[in-house]
Amino acid sequence: MNYLNYERKIKRQYKVRMTTLWISVWIMLAFLSNILMNSNSGRLYATLVFSTSVLYVFFKGIAKKKYWWIDISFFICWLFIIAGYFILPQAATLMDILVMISGYLIMRFHAFDPTQYSSQMKVMSFFGFFFSIGVFLNFLLPTVYIRALEIFPSGFAEAVSRQTVGRIQGFTTNPGHAAGFIVVALLAFVSQLESFKQVRTKKIGILFMFIALLLTGKRAHLLFITITVILCYLIPVKGVKKIKRYWRLFLITSALLVTIVASWDFLVAIPFFERLDATIEGLLMGQDITSSRSALSAWAWQLFLANPVFGIGWNMYKSTVIGNATKATALDTHNIYLQLLCETGILGFTCFVVFFLMLWVHTKKAYMLCIQSDAENKGTWLVVLKFSLMYQTYFLLYGLTGNPLYDQSYQILYMFACAIGLAYLCRNALEEK
Repeated sequence: MNYLNYERKIKRQYKVRMTTLWISVWIMLAFLSNILMNSNSGRLYATLVFSTSVLYVFFKGIAKKKYWWIDISFFICWLFIIAGYFILPQAATLMDILVMISGYLIMRFHAFDPTQYSSQMKVMSFFGFFFSIGVFLNFLLPTVYIRALEIFPSGFAEAVSRQTVGRIQGFTTNPGHAAGFIVVALLAFVSQLESFKQVRTKKIGILFMFIALLLTGKRAHLLFITITVILCYLIPVKGVKKIKRYWRLFLITSALLVTIVASWDFLVAIPFFERLDATIEGLLMGQDITSSRSALSAWAWQLFLANPVFGIGWNMYKSTVIGNATKATALDTHNIYLQLLCETGILGFTCFVVFFLMLWVHTKKAYMLCIQSDAENKGTWLVVLKFSLMYQTYFLLYGLTGNPLYDQSYQILYMFACAIGLAYLCRNALEEK
């Protein structure tokens, strides 16, 4: 009997290790997306992502709790993407189909052990430092940076070299990619601050990556991560505690504003403040400060008005912008909500937004339940649930000015974040039985 119990324990530990391994590989593929897709075929990358999720499910097994609303809402959204592929077969749409279904597998067949999610914080932290180092080299030691690019695949190195003039992008082809990866790691670090003893080390890591984020010059990323952290700081408390937190935020914000204004002449040497200075100047002079995105938005709105119910088809917007909103570059709208209206119409927009909001509400519910619980592994669950809530909040906010829904790295990380909240609720329901 003891032998049988021991054997079951070994098998259970093996399954946990294997599922943790494959979900780690899956998360790593999110951070390596820019490198791999500029070195090899995008279809090969999507196939790797999908295969990894299948291997995860193979070792994980079937989830015991069924959330029928997830299945229905996800597959309705997924059908809109498939319909876009039938309208115009594109490699990008096929990648979205494969990556989205792999994300569904990770989310649907979630783990019950919080360490399988918390271990991914280390993966995120590693890549956050990696891309931050690339940004610092790009800004401070451009000669060393160029030499460092030689260690990467030639296709990727050439793509980066073509984009280096006047841009701080580190080991990516675009400052937005570098900023996005750094934001993920920052959220992972912030989520750990109240649950780990080595707070000083975490704060140093946050400072290092925060400076790297400033060096990328990306305004939206910094704005939305700030709003995200503030919102998630206020959500768990009520009454007098919330008032105290508002007062604390007011004092910190006032001190920061005074410091920034007093040292503005020094700060404008940093790309973020340089762009912010140009934005303020352009705003005062009545110039377009949207980086020509107003034209992209206006064209998307015209297409929506012409196709209000079903839209023009997933990923079709980019194929229409040249000559209508841009001169020679195919771009997304930099607003996922407007692009959803344009490409999937009112029906698709409603399905996607309801799906996003249901997942966010359930994650918030899980986070609040965890705060009130007295489980043995409460600390670990709090870390991963806080990350889940923050990343989903950031994703939805950044969607106002970015394209996270159409970027495979964001798709992977978003679905991973959603899986955490569902995992806790499922585990909680099983324990109540």
